[in-house]
Parts: sequence; C-alpha cells; structure tokens
Amino acid sequence: MKIFKNYLYNTSYQLLTILLPIIITVPHVSRTLGAAGIGKYAYINSIVQEVTLVGTLEITNFAIR
Repeated sequence: MKIFKNYLYNTSYQLLTILLPIIITVPHVSRTLGAAGIGKYAYINSIVQEVTLVGTLEITNFAIR
C-alpha cells in the first residue's frame, strides 16, 4: 500500500512539474509579448539552436584530440 501511495505522489508531482508552468507561463508570455513578439522570439531561438548545434559538433571533434 505504501508503494502505491508513493507512486501516486510521484506521478502527481511529475504531472504538476510539467503542466503547471504551461498553465501559468504560456498565457502570461503570450499576453505580454503578443503575436509579433512570439514570432521574433521563435526566430531568434531557431538561430541560437543552429549555432549551438554547430558549436556542439565542433567541441566534440576537438575534445577527441
């Protein structure tokens, strides 16, 4: 019984850590930035992701040497 109770607590905690930021953060950010701001953020984030990917690949090559 105790294992099942701990399982339920752990599952509820994991769900809250995933859902609570989405429920609170997404509406606030969308109201604050607006559609144009979210688009700019997405564009800049995609550029940062590309640079990070290239940097990660290069670091791996140099770390082997």
